[in-house]
Amino acid sequence: MATLIREGHFERHVRRARALLVGRRRALLDAIGRHLGDRVEVSGTEAGLHLVMWLRDVRPGGSVDALIGRAARAGVGVYPVAPFYLTPPRRAGLFLGYAGLDETEIRAGIERLAEVLGGRA
Repeated sequence: MATLIREGHFERHVRRARALLVGRRRALLDAIGRHLGDRVEVSGTEAGLHLVMWLRDVRPGGSVDALIGRAARAGVGVYPVAPFYLTPPRRAGLFLGYAGLDETEIRAGIERLAEVLGGRA
């Protein structure tokens, strides 16, 4: 690691990774806007490898679990936010990770998730 840093390879890697993630995050946000519109609210969009998508028309609890199951059957992996709270949030939310997917996979996944949620925006 010291050699990578000393020779500047690590910095180049970080710049390249950051550029890829910015493109993937942009693709995710664009797809959410196009396919889910005002049915969701997104937070955590400034940085990181995932974001939170709050579902306006889904009740917390069992409804989220059922939705996650339907999404999984459609080939989309999403995760509930509730386990990360000390007390359950008042609204239904999902974690969406995007670091391991390319932009085409991200767009297709959000389109399938919109279908699972019942159509387009």
